[in-house]
Amino acid sequence: MRKITTRIVHFFIESKVINETDREIYEYGLEILSENVMLTVFLLLFGVAIGRGIETGIFLFSF
Repeated sequence: MRKITTRIVHFFIESKVINETDREIYEYGLEILSENVMLTVFLLLFGVAIGRGIETGIFLFSF
């Protein structure tokens, strides 16, 4: 996951979207965001697999 976030941040720096000095902050933020998204998707898929997809979705999106 770290390689992907590093490449995305490098692309942003080359595109002049962010400054080089903020590299670590953006890498950390993208890493946390991607881990949270992957966890949410996994939990939704697990909920569907056990037959509780709607309940799992309501639970996750209520917070």
